[in-house]
Amino acid sequence: MRWGVSCKEGYFVKQLIVIMGVCGSGKSTIAQTLSQTLEAVFLEGDEFHPAENIEKMTNGKPLTNIDRKAWVDAMGDAIKASDAPVIILSCSALNPFVRDRLSAKCARPIEWVYLKVSRNELVRRMRARENHFMKEVMIDSQLDAMDPPSNAIMIDGDLDPKNILSNILQYFKR
Repeated sequence: MRWGVSCKEGYFVKQLIVIMGVCGSGKSTIAQTLSQTLEAVFLEGDEFHPAENIEKMTNGKPLTNIDRKAWVDAMGDAIKASDAPVIILSCSALNPFVRDRLSAKCARPIEWVYLKVSRNELVRRMRARENHFMKEVMIDSQLDAMDPPSNAIMIDGDLDPKNILSNILQYFKR
C-alpha cells in the first residue's frame, strides 16, 4: 500500500514512517526534513533513550535488547498517544526485536525506510559530528547488529540529503 505525500490534503491515515539506519546514516536530518515536507510530526528516537543507555553508548558499549526495551516502549507510547495522521520517526531499528516491539506498541501501519551508508561515509560523518553521545567507535557494532527488514525501502544514504529526500518522496508517489 502506498500513500500520497501531503498530510494536510489527507492522503495518510495514522501512518508511521521510520527512517532507520546505523549511527551517522543521516536518520535525524532526513526524518526532520521529510516531516517538514509532509507537514507531519517528527519524533527523534534518541530523545527517548533512558540515561543509562546514553551513558552506555557514550562509553562505546553497544546496547542489548534488554537495554532497548524501555527506549522502544517510550517511543511506542508516544506514537500511540498521538492523534497526528503521520509521524516520522528517526530510529536505528537495528534488529527485529526493536521493530517488532515498536510495531506492537504503536498500533499503526509502518513503512521502514533504510538509509544504507558505506562504512567510509559513516566514518567521515561521525568525525564531523559534534555534541552527540554516539562516537565513531560505535560504527562497527552498529553495522554488525544491522538486520534490515526485507520489506524496507532501501535508500542510498551516501547521497546528499536533497537526493535522499527526493528518492523517498518518489517512492511514496508511486
